[in-house]
Amino acid sequence: LGASRLYLSANTPPSVRVAGVIQPLMNGLVLGPAEIETLLISLALATQGGTRASLAATQWSFDLPDVGNVRCTTFKDSRGPGAVFRIVSTDRAVEEPDNLSLDIQTLTMEPDGLVIVAGPRGSDKHTVVRALVELISRSRKAYVINVQREPAIPTHGEGSFVSQREARGLDEILDVARAALQEDPDVLVLEEIRSAPLMNLAFNAA
Repeated sequence: LGASRLYLSANTPPSVRVAGVIQPLMNGLVLGPAEIETLLISLALATQGGTRASLAATQWSFDLPDVGNVRCTTFKDSRGPGAVFRIVSTDRAVEEPDNLSLDIQTLTMEPDGLVIVAGPRGSDKHTVVRALVELISRSRKAYVINVQREPAIPTHGEGSFVSQREARGLDEILDVARAALQEDPDVLVLEEIRSAPLMNLAFNAA
């Protein structure tokens, strides 16, 4: 379906997010708490190894052939165990949003400054950022460092050198970004800046 996320909760039909919209899977499948717990533990053991861990709040990722990288976040609510799977296809070509205006595209040519991409959850902010990085990689000879929480669709620059780095939490994003600035990048991309130190770093870098 081209879904970016799969939502799995006990005694509720699974749902997917497609183009920012959540919709139930129309297959009539409903799993009970014990079935979901067995599924998640089996998946964790198959992809991560080790011993059984608590599913109250766990996060891990794995590569799925012909699909891409899958990030699993487990939880427990009033229904029982559940999980959200975020799917990042590493084979899909980067798609530029249809509404990326010429004014926005020209921002990629600026030698310095700060660009903030903001919007509610599910508004496809990541697609806009990927499109901007792709435009930079095609139109400039620049050194681009992209700091993100999860592996992203690879960017293949024709003239630019793009280094994509994974950092899970806000503190790790801050550490990775600080280290990245020592490399004198032309463009620094931060997936999120939800802390005062990260915002200060972004302003200083700009």
